[in-house]
Amino acid sequence: MDQNMQSFKKILSPVLFPVHIVLALWSVTLCLAEDLESAETIVSSVVRREGYRCDKPIHASKDEADSIPEVMAWFLKCKNATYKVQLLPHYLSHVEVLEVTK
Repeated sequence: MDQNMQSFKKILSPVLFPVHIVLALWSVTLCLAEDLESAETIVSSVVRREGYRCDKPIHASKDEADSIPEVMAWFLKCKNATYKVQLLPHYLSHVEVLEVTK
């Protein structure tokens, strides 16, 4: 029985390995999509907490140029305005209004 199991594993191994790769890539893609959605939610809630209006968050993107390990910078596009937000740990966040849409 042990020899039959080893033969079975040798036959299925080349078939199952690509399936595992596809499933792993699929799960990573779903996680990245969830992270982007949560970034919009998180950054818009920070903007609102700081007293600014964000009627409907449309898109959030990380500002790589102004981000450092302790401070993450984001651009947030809302229906009514565009903001640049710096998330400061243990402090109030810095919000800059870039554009107001009427």
